[in-house]
Amino acid sequence: MSGMEIVGIGASLAAAGVSAYAKTKQAAAQATAQKYQAQQLEIQSEYDRIAAMQEESARRNKLTSSLEAVRAVQAGRGVGMDSPTVTAIEESAIDRGERDIASSKLTAQAKVSQEQTNAKLLEEQAGQTMEAGKFAAITTLLGAGTQSLNLYNYGSTKSRGSIA
Repeated sequence: MSGMEIVGIGASLAAAGVSAYAKTKQAAAQATAQKYQAQQLEIQSEYDRIAAMQEESARRNKLTSSLEAVRAVQAGRGVGMDSPTVTAIEESAIDRGERDIASSKLTAQAKVSQEQTNAKLLEEQAGQTMEAGKFAAITTLLGAGTQSLNLYNYGSTKSRGSIA
């Protein structure tokens, strides 16, 4: 085997090492980006959870104001607060208000849950990206090792063939 063949094998192995290193670094960068996205989703889900609580509070305040307005109108008309009409109007307003609040709350909870699920999936994907990068690096190194061994065997066979 000539010196040039040995240098070629060394260069091939060095290139494979650099390529393997680059693949692990690329995977690490992708994983970091995915983890960042996951954190952003977690933060957003917390903001959305707080916004939902604020929205529920505002809706309850509106419901209370509506009930107070109904009571004031009925009192202005001289209708007693225990009259069946006032009770029916209040119950209807409360039912509508509670349904509206429940619907809004469920929508917000679904959004928060989806954001948290997406964050978990991104975290898992980040781990898988790192593993894929490691396997790609190992594959690159094994491929270069196999190629170098083949070149070495070819050079050794060629050298033995020229001696005979």
